[in-house]
Amino acid sequence: MATRIYLPNGLLPPISPAFKTTWTVWGEATRQPCYTYKPGTAFAEKAASEAVTASGAYVLVRQYITGRLAAQTISGTVKGQIRAKESNAAADFCRTIIIYVVSADGKTIRGTLYQLLPSALTAEFVAALTNRYYPPSASVTTLAIQNGDRIVIEIGFRAFNAVATAYTGTLEFGDANANDLPEDETDTNQYCPWIEFSQNLVGVADEITKDGTPAIKFSGVGVLTSTIPGTTVIPEGLTGFVFSGEGVLTETFPQADEVVAEGGFQLAGAGVVTIYDPSLGVLVGSGGIKFGGAGVWGQVDPSDLPITVLVGSGGFVLAGTGLQPDITPTLTAIIGSGGFKMGGRRPDSIEVIYPGDYDETIDELASFEMGGEGVWGASYPGTTVIVSDGAIFKIGGAGIAAAKSPPLVVITGDGGFAIGGSGWPAATGADTVVLTGNEFGPSLYSNFNFTSYAQYRGQYYGAKDDGIYLLGGSDDAGDEIHPGVRIGPTNLGTANYKRLRSVNVGENSNGAKVGVRAGERRSVSPVKQGKAFIPRDLQAREMVIDIIDFEQLSHLEIIALIIAWD
Repeated sequence: MATRIYLPNGLLPPISPAFKTTWTVWGEATRQPCYTYKPGTAFAEKAASEAVTASGAYVLVRQYITGRLAAQTISGTVKGQIRAKESNAAADFCRTIIIYVVSADGKTIRGTLYQLLPSALTAEFVAALTNRYYPPSASVTTLAIQNGDRIVIEIGFRAFNAVATAYTGTLEFGDANANDLPEDETDTNQYCPWIEFSQNLVGVADEITKDGTPAIKFSGVGVLTSTIPGTTVIPEGLTGFVFSGEGVLTETFPQADEVVAEGGFQLAGAGVVTIYDPSLGVLVGSGGIKFGGAGVWGQVDPSDLPITVLVGSGGFVLAGTGLQPDITPTLTAIIGSGGFKMGGRRPDSIEVIYPGDYDETIDELASFEMGGEGVWGASYPGTTVIVSDGAIFKIGGAGIAAAKSPPLVVITGDGGFAIGGSGWPAATGADTVVLTGNEFGPSLYSNFNFTSYAQYRGQYYGAKDDGIYLLGGSDDAGDEIHPGVRIGPTNLGTANYKRLRSVNVGENSNGAKVGVRAGERRSVSPVKQGKAFIPRDLQAREMVIDIIDFEQLSHLEIIALIIAWD
């Protein structure tokens, strides 16, 4: 069975192999992943210009990289179809393509499968986008590849003019159409371009995450027929995924942290489990799920559950260092008949009687009382004033914010809060805005009361009335400096609904944190072994990504999964 590969737009390439040195001009070339399915990216023209005076210049337009392949020998033929055009009939452009194999990281070339380097002008481009063989059907050089290797397809044109005039060649890529370009050199319809190998190329086993976006496509022919639980991998094929068979996992061995029973679980049939016997090793049924037997809910229909689901006949046992193990108290200390009442006095001690000689008295050290009639007491605090000592807020402890703008914040209300302070001294308080980089990103430095700045021999100085100061040091006036990078709001190249699987920043950033905001939801995840895994429930079209407290950001890779297609 042949393997047809489609050429999308606007996605992230899995790796960045160096361009082949055959190309004379490559400055406008870009990289993209390619797939055996259509991710639905919009059609777009990709142009490259040429102004080389020597005839025969090779101009690279686009490099495509496949997913990882299993070890196999590639042979047979290759062919393809792409629409192309030239800006002027004097340009004398015609097709050029090079196809070769690299290692999984793209750093080692295994060998060249095929290259079309025309020695004379053939099938010249015309003024309008028109179908061209890319290439005509041709034999590939037989090549044995290793597990994890990738195919790289470099597409461009050769210029047979010999003038310094800048001419432009344009190719069209994308896959937002159900139809593929036919095998001819006359069609002008906006159909999908493609490259096809006569051989059925086999993909390598990989994690569920996949290079680029979308992450997973369930289609094609028979990839999965059985799965060994616990291996955490699903074989990846260039034709996608198919889950076949009866759809039942048997003899699954859960991980240590999962809910398990002797023998595991089997979920099968038309519906639910009605009887569970751990000695059988399986759960089988045809209607819903009901957990019975000793120590669990005893054959209770959901409609018959009491209103209070969590009940106890002797109180609660809260595990930890503050309670004797395996002791059930005879008094439930937290009670109520309709809610909670939280008062402002220190409640009386509560005597808790335990079986044996474990009687204890629990003294409440905070100012809350839980009990009584269970209603809000409708008491409102008087004005509470929090006064700053040279800062916005002063909250007890060692970690307060000091010397931060603005100089005064007051929030008042009937029975509410007033937050005030003495304000900045007129002669010392100042803010400095620094614009950095090509896009002039702003940074705000507080309490920088300098009147001018200068750079001299790689160092920065600030001047004020009493002299010139060298700006440096590893902290901010005694406070730790927290580096951070913000990305977004961004849709990561597609407006579809998505979530993030992970953000990879390199092992030099271990101990850093990655914050993600999706709509009103936020999360902060630690970086371990160079990666931060993002919670699955953070889903949106656009997200804001913050990378915080890193020592060095060696690289950045964002793994996004498309959840819904528009």
